[in-house]
Amino acid sequence: MVTPMNQKIFERSYAYLSKDLQTVKRDWEKVTKYGKRLSVLDARFEPNYPNAFLTWKLEGQSADPPGDQKRIVRLQKEIAAQGGFQRHPLSHAQGVAGVGG
Repeated sequence: MVTPMNQKIFERSYAYLSKDLQTVKRDWEKVTKYGKRLSVLDARFEPNYPNAFLTWKLEGQSADPPGDQKRIVRLQKEIAAQGGFQRHPLSHAQGVAGVGG
């Protein structure tokens, strides 16, 4: 697993991982639609990626998703050129308590 290719994959993926590990519904909806379009997911597939098991305080949802997407494109170009593990600071709303179930 320790290969230059896997290093690049992780560097590029790291920017998309949230600090608090929560999933974002709109992102999984996009991923699910894409998977169905590629026929790697059954048409009846329903995503099930709940945040219910995260018991710590979660960051709020982004206050500016389109702006965040533009900033991540710039960050990805920088990572492609220089490498490294970086996240861009999202435009977060106030944090919310984790949902316990």
